[in-house]
Amino acid sequence: MLAVVIVGLAFASTAEAYIDPGTGSLLLQGVIAAIASIAVAAGVFWERIKSFLRPDRRTSHDDDDGTPYPDSDAMSRREEP
Repeated sequence: MLAVVIVGLAFASTAEAYIDPGTGSLLLQGVIAAIASIAVAAGVFWERIKSFLRPDRRTSHDDDDGTPYPDSDAMSRREEP
């Protein structure tokens, strides 16, 4: 399919066409709309994006209370029962 497009573009004749000033405005409007929709989507899903990018901070899969890992100093000071 790509080869057909490349051959078609290689042997294309001149296009007797006119692009009016409204076409540039339409393209600019489309670019602005795409940027705005990406910004809105990122704003709506920002918490999900942040939680996806953060490492898992739970202590184990058995204890699913969501507490973060203790620091290494606290582990060394921990007393065994």
